[in-house]
Amino acid sequence: MSLKIVFMGTPEFAKELLEHLYKKQKYTIKAVYTQPPKKSHRGQQLNLSPVHKFAQEKKIDVFCPTKFSNEEIDILKKIDPDVILVAAYGLILPGEILKIPGCGSVNVHASLLPKWRGAAPIQRSIMNGDEKTGISIMKIVDQLDAGPTYLQSEVKIRRNDTYENVYNSLVELGKSSLDIYFAEHKPFLPMPQDHKLATYAKKIEKKETQINFEDSAFIAHKKICAFSPKPGAWFLLNSYKYKIFDTEVIKEEKINSLNKSKNLIFPFKEDYLIAKKIQKEGKNIMSIEDFEKGYSRELEIIRNKFSKNIN
Repeated sequence: MSLKIVFMGTPEFAKELLEHLYKKQKYTIKAVYTQPPKKSHRGQQLNLSPVHKFAQEKKIDVFCPTKFSNEEIDILKKIDPDVILVAAYGLILPGEILKIPGCGSVNVHASLLPKWRGAAPIQRSIMNGDEKTGISIMKIVDQLDAGPTYLQSEVKIRRNDTYENVYNSLVELGKSSLDIYFAEHKPFLPMPQDHKLATYAKKIEKKETQINFEDSAFIAHKKICAFSPKPGAWFLLNSYKYKIFDTEVIKEEKINSLNKSKNLIFPFKEDYLIAKKIQKEGKNIMSIEDFEKGYSRELEIIRNKFSKNIN
């Protein structure tokens, strides 16, 4: 008999896990809950979440409550799931809902709890210079990401890993972690989190994506990695935004060995960054070589602005 699951999630990360479970014959996705559709920037159409789109394609019942009223709770009781599985849903579940499934309500979170509870654990982990992150499968409680963990799996964060690199690793780790967790209904003992060690991964604000040249080159490099490929870390010059990607930290003692007419070098409070790719506002990401072919004058202005004081 297959395990009856109600899945609750919203972004692409959650959709990847939902799709993985959907393909397994031992699971039955009874219903999907996700954030309501949002209007596009022009306001002409509604954009469905990745989870919503997938569920709609597979003809799975989709619910988009803005809160869990008594009526919504009654609907869930009638569905009668064995498990409620949550992954980056974006809505707090009231205690009455947590009691509905016979096998409990669990959350898949993209960090090694108690570190990086909250909305942006992957970006915060990279920005912080962490050397590892992972997947936590945890019991859902009233407090945000504070429940005991059933299973944790680690993945390394290398020096130049971008958000895209780490995200892809965590998606695969999330899939394998769920397979282990649900394997033959093997019981996992809940391990309480040490709340004193908790850190919070608050939502990324737009202003945080701007490069601060008063930071060290390493801190700027990790920010660029955390926002690559989207939304991109940027600087402002002559009213244009320029995003830089694929950066490398260069120590002070090695800067004189570089060809400053061939490289795009940025000085920081400590050390330097070489940028290998750049994106002008409204244009595609380009290598520095290709950018120079199309925007040689702009590249010269950028070099004069940032590289003129490099010895």
